Amino acid sequence: MDKIRRIALVGNGATTRASDNFEGEIWTTASVAKILPRVDRVFEVHKEYDAPRLNGYDCPIIMNGPHSDIKHCVDLGIGELVAEYGPIFQFSYDYMMAHAMEARIKDITLFGIDLATDDEYEHMRLSFYYWIGVLRGSGATVRVSEGSAILQGDWQYCHKANRVRDWVNARIPLIRDKLAEAEDNRDVAASRADQFRGYREALEDMSRLGV
Repeated sequence: MDKIRRIALVGNGATTRASDNFEGEIWTTASVAKILPRVDRVFEVHKEYDAPRLNGYDCPIIMNGPHSDIKHCVDLGIGELVAEYGPIFQFSYDYMMAHAMEARIKDITLFGIDLATDDEYEHMRLSFYYWIGVLRGSGATVRVSEGSAILQGDWQYCHKANRVRDWVNARIPLIRDKLAEAEDNRDVAASRADQFRGYREALEDMSRLGV
């Protein structure tokens, strides 16, 4: 049986460093590659790029079209990807997912791709979630590193767990026990009050009679 090809897509987020011990290929962008101990595939899809830095990586450099000044350049074929999947590419990691799809990769782990700021990353998050769904729908496993902010929503329309209700239900037995204890104490207190009330009345009667 062929060994499963495992890749990690690594961004510059909270769990980036967790990828250091990943046993598989590391795919990342040119801007993140410089902070990683190793890279196996660098994606540079921008029109402007730092050629000397890209030529410093001894691995495939995935770009939009051929570039004769980049020695390890590999054409991503963006036009073909758009024709195949539609124009749903909002940032570099969408292209990585499509590239993994084309390579029939079945084991993908995401590190440091948080997309946590709504104003800056909301549109990117939507397209990236789409690509996670496409890969998972193809039969691939897409894992999210522990501690990542991505895919942490609790979306269960009509079946979402009601945490407030669960908390209340968990408190009911405790409150029931406390209530029973309070009622027992009230009964004891009422009995003692009746006892002292009767004692007081007896003393008042004795005082009135001059006993």
